[in-house]
Amino acid sequence: MEGYLDHLRSLRRLMNDYEDKAAVVSAERHKQEAVIRALEKDLECVNAESRRLDSETDGILKQSGFVSASILRSQRELSKLDKDAVALADALEVLKKDTVVEAESIHRKKAHFDELSSDFAAKFELYKSKCRFLSGNLESKSEQCSALEKYTG
Repeated sequence: MEGYLDHLRSLRRLMNDYEDKAAVVSAERHKQEAVIRALEKDLECVNAESRRLDSETDGILKQSGFVSASILRSQRELSKLDKDAVALADALEVLKKDTVVEAESIHRKKAHFDELSSDFAAKFELYKSKCRFLSGNLESKSEQCSALEKYTG
């Protein structure tokens, strides 16, 4: 019987060892399950943050596209305005040259008209003096005719 009791003691030690090992394994398993749950929550948070960042990135890319399109439109408008400014500057230069040419033409015409005015004034004075002379001659002729008529009449 002694052998039987030894055998039972040995079985009890073995069972205690296995229970201890099972408790350690169970505790380790609970720790690992807790770690897995924490990692799953972290993974969910990372996935949510990744989706948020993807959405934010899409928004930024859209805004970047809008900004780029706006910049291109502004550059086109600026280029058009630059061309218009060059065209207006050229037109202004042509107008300035035309103004100078017209001013010279007006000065020449004024000089010509001043000369004509002087000539007409001189001719007018000449005609005035001729008219006085003729007027004086007519009066004396008229007096002569009247005197003749008195003698003949």
